[in-house]
Amino acid sequence: MRVTTYLPHCLASMMLFGLALAAQAADLEFSNIPGYDFSLGDVQKECMAHRHSGNSLEIQCKKDNMKPVQRNCEGFISRGLSDVSFSCRGNLWIVSNKCKVKMLGSRKGEMSCAF
Repeated sequence: MRVTTYLPHCLASMMLFGLALAAQAADLEFSNIPGYDFSLGDVQKECMAHRHSGNSLEIQCKKDNMKPVQRNCEGFISRGLSDVSFSCRGNLWIVSNKCKVKMLGSRKGEMSCAF
């Protein structure tokens, strides 16, 4: 009998933990990055990586308010398209902590941010 009463409590705890993770993910996606008027979700939707020469990638974003990302973030292909290093300077370190560049071909890649 104890097993059957323990199981619902365990499932309820797991469900609450899942809901907490989902709420935290939603905050990351929709809350603005401190000091900027855009979110990580905006970075994922509005920015792309473009290979402009050799192993160097530049980040280009559609919205004008996201120019700080373009100026402060860059990527570097070290051993092929599947091995991309990505970093941001200044206060945009959270973008490089949460987002990665996934190359779609030899010329462009998409931003994939962890929500």
